[in-house]
Amino acid sequence: MQKVKTRVFSVFMALTLVATMLVALPAAAHAATATIDVGTLGGSNANNGVGDAEWYYDGTTKHLNLLEAGGEYTLTGTSTELNVSLSGAGAILTLNNADITASTGASDHAITIGANNTIKLIGANKLTGDNHGISPSPGFSLTITSAVGGSLTVKTTNNYGIVTMGNFTLNITGDADVTFESVNSNGIDHQGAATNQIINVAAGAKLTAKGGYDGMRIFDMGISNVFTLNVDGTAEFEGTGHDGIRNLTTLKITGSGTVIAKGVTCGIYVGDSSLGNLIF
Repeated sequence: MQKVKTRVFSVFMALTLVATMLVALPAAAHAATATIDVGTLGGSNANNGVGDAEWYYDGTTKHLNLLEAGGEYTLTGTSTELNVSLSGAGAILTLNNADITASTGASDHAITIGANNTIKLIGANKLTGDNHGISPSPGFSLTITSAVGGSLTVKTTNNYGIVTMGNFTLNITGDADVTFESVNSNGIDHQGAATNQIINVAAGAKLTAKGGYDGMRIFDMGISNVFTLNVDGTAEFEGTGHDGIRNLTTLKITGSGTVIAKGVTCGIYVGDSSLGNLIF
């Protein structure tokens, strides 16, 4: 009888110890989050609530700054005058049926990317402006993705749908449908000599670049640099004023997907032997 009591007591103590250890374990870390209806941002300054991912809105300049490293932000609603800066390293921005028109200042872009960031798409999203639509900083990567058939249309009047400089990686993944369009210029514009320039379009994803001049221009890099266009999904480039793709570097096209290039002058323009090269 004493042995039974001892065993029961030992089991009880073991369970108590396990329970105590579980209580003492730290809670799993959760990313700071914030959801912002851009239609509520007006002429007054605003910032995040307690416990939210850090953000600040300047009502005078109409700039929304998303600052939290690893933060997860969601933008919804419609704004006719807003510029978004995503600068927290590893931050994720979800656009949920967002419709944003940027201000018209010389440095006002719809979204400026300042770190390695991800944009997730839910529903149909639009970014519109006179200047660049999306402007990532050199040396970083941007992933645009969706798991629910989300789309993003970036349309500008006089500058580029997206402008990239130096080393940069653009990933279109999941089932995202992404369009960069410029009425009077290039849908995608890449500038500056560098050694690592890549656009990846995953299977199931689609990238469209349409410009009043070139669909995509790869400029001022030199033949010794390689720009890789890796397409396992679908990529379409159309220049309604000039070339589908205007290439002044070594352009390497890889992947098992579909690439369509249409232009008034050329589908794909390759500079002379000192400026351009094309590898399939």
